[in-house]
Amino acid sequence: MRTLRLMRTFDAVLCLGSAFNYLTTAKDVRDALRTFRIHLRRGGVLVLDLTNFDAWIRRPKNVRAEIDYRAPDGTRIAIYALNDQDRAAGLHFARMITAVQKGDRIDIGFDEAPMRIWTRDQIGKAVAKAGFRPVEWWGDLRLGARYQNTKSPRLVLVAVRD
Repeated sequence: MRTLRLMRTFDAVLCLGSAFNYLTTAKDVRDALRTFRIHLRRGGVLVLDLTNFDAWIRRPKNVRAEIDYRAPDGTRIAIYALNDQDRAAGLHFARMITAVQKGDRIDIGFDEAPMRIWTRDQIGKAVAKAGFRPVEWWGDLRLGARYQNTKSPRLVLVAVRD
């Protein structure tokens, strides 16, 4: 999303599934917003779907079982999430341990991804600086789902390109 150039414009750009949260540097954020602006016609709509960390993480450090699944063929999959936040840096660290048991074999994997923590005010200022006008805030992807910072699972910004 930072470097995509399709050489055409659209009526809308959708950035869903917390993808924007994975841009952790100011340069990456600027580059992505510039890309969105390049690809939107004047008056076009930008929808950013962000994780609402104020509601999602009640305790900034926690461990929880995300998935414990047994497939029809007997394969067992377990995923554990280990979350940690550095509020001063504005970062959330999503760490996942995955265990897959197929027959007698057990494979274990580890993945870590830093995610930027956005507040409504911070993302509103960032998109305004990039040439967008915030027009609506939703608490998830259902139309009209009111945003409540301590309850909504998502922070969804709808903005218009100036």
